[in-house]
Amino acid sequence: MGRLALLFEAATPLPQGKREKNDLPTVHPPFALVARYLSSPKLGARKESGVPRNPVSYHLCPRCGRAVPAQTQEVFCVNDGTRLLTACPGCAQPIRSPYSQFCPRCGQAYAAPLPRPQPGL
Repeated sequence: MGRLALLFEAATPLPQGKREKNDLPTVHPPFALVARYLSSPKLGARKESGVPRNPVSYHLCPRCGRAVPAQTQEVFCVNDGTRLLTACPGCAQPIRSPYSQFCPRCGQAYAAPLPRPQPGL
């Protein structure tokens, strides 16, 4: 028997007539519950379908950093009116994380560079 089968067997509840002496339900360790969850075809065990899942993409405001899921079809930031970035300006990689400030592929900053102060002003 494999480890998963042993854990699954340990996680199965006892029949109603075969309770322990104190008549309390058996408490199983957390790993047994996880094993039961992962072995269930409806819950944890996913069948690979050959079709890759599409990760969520975001649009990002380069000025204020507000992230919007791409499904909303917003084009401009509601905070400051700046056109939202749909992909990295350097390599066109889609923005996959609402918290990222730099592209994971090329390292390009998503935020607009701050204007340089003019000397003498």
